[in-house]
Amino acid sequence: MSKSARILVIDDEEIVLRSCQRILGDGERTVDVAQDSREGLERVEAGGYDLVILDIKMPGIDGLEVLQNVKERHPDIEVVMVTGLSEDQTAVRAMKLGAFDYLSKPFDPDELSHVVERALEHRRLLQENRKLKTEVSAKFRFENIIGSSPAMQGVQADRAMRADQQHRAGHRRKRHRQG
Repeated sequence: MSKSARILVIDDEEIVLRSCQRILGDGERTVDVAQDSREGLERVEAGGYDLVILDIKMPGIDGLEVLQNVKERHPDIEVVMVTGLSEDQTAVRAMKLGAFDYLSKPFDPDELSHVVERALEHRRLLQENRKLKTEVSAKFRFENIIGSSPAMQGVQADRAMRADQQHRAGHRRKRHRQG
């Protein structure tokens, strides 16, 4: 189970907001709600969310538009779409825009919990992968290679000599332009 996640539910139906808070608010997760798209976008911009549960059909700004905005500005936030409509084309479009998954209302509490857990785990794995790539990249830069063989010592000496030559050549060009 993912620990200490922040979830934002954006839906115009009060019963959906209360249900999501009841189902997902287990003490390990903070579940905030917004009853319209504008308030939801403001909360997302304020930051700190790991997951957004978003209704597709809402008055004002459409849920797909909110999804696109969230994914463009905060690609690390996972988004699960929910709707009372069962439109396959809308689901496909939502997935193409970056939604993690799609649930039809009324959703089963266990199904919601399962999708949320998968989305949070996916986010955690992506963050861990990015961190590991950065660590590996830093660890295996050329400057960090330690070699005691004569061949490696020669490569390092040659590299240092070339760097010194480039540095001196730069100073000569500078003096030549000034003189």
